[in-house]
Amino acid sequence: MATGPASSKVFIVIDPAALAGHATYLERMKTMVSEMLRDAGIRLPGAWREALRQRAEVEGTNVPDALLKAWRVTSADNPCNDADCQNSPQLLWLMPGRA
Repeated sequence: MATGPASSKVFIVIDPAALAGHATYLERMKTMVSEMLRDAGIRLPGAWREALRQRAEVEGTNVPDALLKAWRVTSADNPCNDADCQNSPQLLWLMPGRA
């Protein structure tokens, strides 16, 4: 009886600059991905995660009250006095009353 994986994988790595050039390669990849996405059954790795990240940037995200409380206690010990820190877009959506 055979053991091990049911399939094998082979990776062929090619330097695009050595063939048609980097810019041509990127343009062809863009075209190929665009064509693939026309098929409703195609899912690109990371697409769902990227959609969730974009949605969180627009709508924010739910953070459990206990975690918010823990962050507030921690931030009281280390207040964010730096203007760059206070105006960080990554932090604004977590801070109630900040827009």
